[in-house]
Amino acid sequence: MSEWIPADKELPGNPRNVLATDTEGHYVAIYWWDGAGDGAPRPDEGLQWIDGSTGDPIDSHITHWMELPEVPQ
Repeated sequence: MSEWIPADKELPGNPRNVLATDTEGHYVAIYWWDGAGDGAPRPDEGLQWIDGSTGDPIDSHITHWMELPEVPQ
């Protein structure tokens, strides 16, 4: 399995489900633009962690993330 990646060093480069933690809980999450504004994501505005199952912003401070494992065949 992958190792945890510190969120202050690297973030997912495209929108996809990953496993994220705030060191107290785990989330299937997407790091992506929140949808506000003119329709174009900007690197300095609106990026946030979103719950992958509900689409709601995650209120916790995500400290680490990792890729999800492959789905069994």
